[in-house]
Amino acid sequence: MKIAIVAPKAYPVFDRSAVDTFGGAEVALSLIARELAQIEDSDVHILVGE
Repeated sequence: MKIAIVAPKAYPVFDRSAVDTFGGAEVALSLIARELAQIEDSDVHILVGE
């Protein structure tokens, strides 16, 4: 199963050196992506705006 999540403002969630701000939606999407990645035969990608 291939899953792509588009979250243009989620870059600071994954790069702590980024100075941009983010909100709860971006954090929730990152948590969902991590859970989906635990499923066997899944291929999860998050597209961020950086």
